[in-house]
Amino acid sequence: MKKIKIIESTNLHLNEMTHHHLDLLDPEERKNLREYVMGSKDFQLSHEPTFFYEAMDWVHGQWNHNGINQALGGISTLDILKRAASGERFRCVEYA
Repeated sequence: MKKIKIIESTNLHLNEMTHHHLDLLDPEERKNLREYVMGSKDFQLSHEPTFFYEAMDWVHGQWNHNGINQALGGISTLDILKRAASGERFRCVEYA
């Protein structure tokens, strides 16, 4: 299997994609996100794989897909989840 590296693209949004890692979040922002998620569902925390799959399933169910509604730049994960809870819809890339 060969790895493919994109050198150039006509996809206008390719370079705008932002990938977040929880360790890079401000500690207060990470704490608020954790409290929001953990307060929204009773997760099974006894096994890490079980928690992971439950958390992914929970996020997947937070909003219906809208292929046109791009979240504003700089919006946090917590903001997206709160806006989704009030009925706003986002693209599938916002799930990531």
